[in-house]
Amino acid sequence: MLEVRLFGSLARREAVPGSDADVLVVLRQHPLPRWFDRIPEFAAALAGADLPVEVFPYTLDELDRLGGEGSGIGDQARRGLLLAQKAAGDTGAH
Repeated sequence: MLEVRLFGSLARREAVPGSDADVLVVLRQHPLPRWFDRIPEFAAALAGADLPVEVFPYTLDELDRLGGEGSGIGDQARRGLLLAQKAAGDTGAH
């Protein structure tokens, strides 16, 4: 895991009752090829949150492709609020 970012209405301070927290998890790589198949692995860690959380576990390559296609998720998420970041030099796979 390289970064964790909050994006969407909560990050923009535009949340309303019932809004969820959109959380981007940036990965160097992952053995599962489709981002949505990775959701359960990361959602379980956020299951006890006080509000609904929608997790988006993308690899760097996927984010680069999404940004190049004009997708909202890639650009929005990368501009989100940085919650955690892996220290430089840490070589973990996730």
